[in-house]
Amino acid sequence: MAERFVVATKPGNSGGAKGPQFQEGAGSSAGPMTIGDEPTNSQKVQKLQAALHAKAKGSPSFRFYALYDKVYRADVLFTAFWQCRSNDGSPGVDGQTFEQIIDYGVERWLGELAEELRTKRYEPQAVRRVWIPKPDGKQRPLGIPTIRDRVVQTALLLVLEPIFEADLPAEKRVPWPPCRRFTGWRVMGIRRWWTRT
Repeated sequence: MAERFVVATKPGNSGGAKGPQFQEGAGSSAGPMTIGDEPTNSQKVQKLQAALHAKAKGSPSFRFYALYDKVYRADVLFTAFWQCRSNDGSPGVDGQTFEQIIDYGVERWLGELAEELRTKRYEPQAVRRVWIPKPDGKQRPLGIPTIRDRVVQTALLLVLEPIFEADLPAEKRVPWPPCRRFTGWRVMGIRRWWTRT
C-alpha cells in the first residue's frame, strides 16, 4: 500500500497510478493480512462494501434488486453486533443487555436472528420511551430500540450506506471508506437525499 496517493499523469490510468486506497484491516487488531490468512468478519464486510460502492459509483443507473440476502449474512450481522456493542446502549423494552447476549452465546443469538431474517419472520419490537431533561426545564423524548433491532438497523446501514454514498452530490460526500467522525454527517446527507423533492 502506498504511503501517499499516486496521481495519474495521463488519462485512462496509463501512467500506472493506483486505485482508491481502501482501509484494509480496519477494525482488526491482527494487522495486515498475509498470504494464507483467513479474512476476518470486518474485512469481509469491508470487501462487500467496497464492491457495492464500486458498482454504484461505476454504474449510476444500476438498480440493486437483491440486497436482502446481504443483510443476514453472518459476517454482516457479527460486525453490526460488535458495532452496537461498542456503543454500549441501554436495553430496550425486552430488557435484554449485551452481557446477557454474550452469556447466551453471540454466535447462537446471531444465528437465530439470521434465521428470522432469512425466513422473513423478523418483526421490529416496540421502542422504549425515555424522557431526557433539557436545560430550559422541559423534557425531550428519546426512543431506545431493542438490541436486536439495533443490530438489524446497523446491518442495513452496512449494506446500504456504500450505495447511497456513491449517489450523494460531491459537496455532501466524504472520503470513502468512512471515517467514524463523519458518520453522522453522512446519515444526515442520506436522509436529505432520500427525502429530496
